[in-house]
Amino acid sequence: MHRNGGYADRVRANARFVVPIPDALDSEHAAPLLCAGITVYNPLRINGINPSSRVGVVGIGGLGHLAIQFARVFGAEVTAFSTSPAKEEEARALGAHHFVNSLESKAMKETVGALDFVLTTVNADQDWGAYLQALRPNGTLWFVGVPPAPVSCRPSRSSPACAPSRQPGRQSLTPARNAHGRRPPGVKAPPNSSPWPRPTTPSKR
Repeated sequence: MHRNGGYADRVRANARFVVPIPDALDSEHAAPLLCAGITVYNPLRINGINPSSRVGVVGIGGLGHLAIQFARVFGAEVTAFSTSPAKEEEARALGAHHFVNSLESKAMKETVGALDFVLTTVNADQDWGAYLQALRPNGTLWFVGVPPAPVSCRPSRSSPACAPSRQPGRQSLTPARNAHGRRPPGVKAPPNSSPWPRPTTPSKR
């Protein structure tokens, strides 16, 4: 076929656009970190999240799982937001200190002025004003998920996702390498529960 496809054993790429995978990290764990992982790692790095930061993560899905873990690696106090109460146990197991059901107005009111940074990973419409109220002065609401409707809220400091460079990609693998290399703290991407089937030999036509 004269091109790299799904059955290729190797791929050739410009060294400027690749990062080495640590020996302690298996490929199936590294792959999610270089997609979902870098998507949530980069905003935390850009905004200088540190042990004095209070971080909110909206949505406990593929992005949210990793965002909670990375925020903990940075040393932050983490609050997880979800519309599903069933996500609380999972969020806390990933490292969240607090869990808020975003459908409960009383619970949302208790977060007013509590957070320095809110990272929203959802692709659904939310009460964005409530998340802005959860921010401290000069706090930031950062979007890596794209809601279907235009975001309408009072003027404030908010930011969309941005494409990360090679350096953050390399940096984001370090906590995961530490986790798999038994050097806590670290980040683990959930492995694929149903492994890819082995490729079959293409039949000749």
